[in-house]
Amino acid sequence: MTDELLFSGDYWNGKLRRNYTQGKSKEWKIDALQSDKKTNTTTYRGVLSLPDRTVSPFAGKLRKTGGGTSEFELEVKNTKESFTFRTELPAKLFTGRTLLIDGKEFQLPREKGKVGIFSGRARRLEIPCGDGTVELECDREIGILIQDYRPRPNSYSLMLAIPAADGGRKLQLYLRYRPYSSAPLDLRNAANMGFTDTVASDGKGGWTDQGPENDLRMIPLGKQRWRGTDFEIIDPAKNNEKSCIVLAGPARHYMPEKAAVEVKTKVEGRWLFLLHATAWGSSRPELGTVTLTYQDGTQKKIPVKSGVDAGNWWSPSPRGNGEVVWTGENRSSFVGLYRSSYPIEAKPIRHVEFRSAGNAVWMIVAASVGEKRPPRNMSAPYYCIGN
Repeated sequence: MTDELLFSGDYWNGKLRRNYTQGKSKEWKIDALQSDKKTNTTTYRGVLSLPDRTVSPFAGKLRKTGGGTSEFELEVKNTKESFTFRTELPAKLFTGRTLLIDGKEFQLPREKGKVGIFSGRARRLEIPCGDGTVELECDREIGILIQDYRPRPNSYSLMLAIPAADGGRKLQLYLRYRPYSSAPLDLRNAANMGFTDTVASDGKGGWTDQGPENDLRMIPLGKQRWRGTDFEIIDPAKNNEKSCIVLAGPARHYMPEKAAVEVKTKVEGRWLFLLHATAWGSSRPELGTVTLTYQDGTQKKIPVKSGVDAGNWWSPSPRGNGEVVWTGENRSSFVGLYRSSYPIEAKPIRHVEFRSAGNAVWMIVAASVGEKRPPRNMSAPYYCIGN
C-alpha cells in the first residue's frame, strides 16, 4: 500500500512493551507460510513464546480483495496477555498531519509535550500518507493509543489493541488505500510563454525571457505526479511553442497582466492546487489573484501572496502555503516550483482567471482541482554544490 507504514505485533501490559518480531530468540516464530495467487491470499501460522514461558499458537491471513483493499486477520490463542498491532509514524513525515479517528480530526502535535497524546476507542482510522490515505476499519470498536516518543526515537507510535476472543486475542481489519486524485485544468489556451528561451529580453521565447542560460527547458512534460498531486505540464511542441502563463511584474512589464481559461470539462473538488513561482519579487506581499467562476454563476476570488504561497524560482525554499514539489538545475542556478493549496467550493468550475498585482513576475506552470489536500512534507530541499 505505502512504504511509510510498517505494522508489527506487540506484547503490552501498560508498562512493558515487547516487539515479538525482534530479539535474539525471535519469539514470534513462523512455522508455515503459504501464498495462493488465485485468491490473492497469504496465510501463516506459528508459535509465540511469552515472557511467562507460555507457548501460544498464532495464525494470520492477508487477502487482497482488489481496488486497493485488503482483509487482515491475526489470532493468538491460549493467552490472556494484551497485544497491540503497532506502527511507527516517523516524525520527519508525520509531524503536523491530521488523522481521522471515527471521523474526528486528531492532529499530531508539532511541538513535543507529554508522551501519551491520544487514548480512546474507535472502529475506523484514516492515516494520511504522502501519496494517499490508509484506512483501517475493525469489525468492532477497539482501543487506540498514540504516543509521542520524540526525539528518541524520532517518531510517534500508533497502537491498536487486539481484542480478547475465545481464550486468546483476535483482530480483524479491513484495509483500504486511496491514492489522492486531482484533475488538471487545461491551461493551453492561456499559455503565453514556452519553457525554452534563446534570446534574452526580446519579449519572445520562453519562461522569464532571460535567455538560454536561465530558462526552464529541463522540466519534464506531460502528466506528472508530485507529492500526491497530478499536474499536466504542457508540451510546447504541441501548443504553438506555448507551455506556461507568465504575468507582468518588475523588469517584465511587457508580459500580460492577466490570463483566463474556459473549463470545458466537468471539474470540481474541494481544493485548488497551483504549481507556480515568482521572479523579481518585491517587499509587497500581493502577488495576484485567482478568480473561479462556477457553473451556477457564483465566484470565488483567491488572493495569492509572495513569500506565503510562492517564492523565487531560484534556490527555492518552503513557504507557509508553498511546498517545493519539483526542483531542477539550469546553467545559472538550482531552480524549483511550489505547490500551493486553496480551499474551494465543491461544485463545477466554468472559468478561471489569473491576474497579477504587478509586484513580481508570476509564472504559473499548471493547476489542478482535487477532493483532498495531500499532507505537506516538512523537509526542505537541499542542494549539493561541487567545486
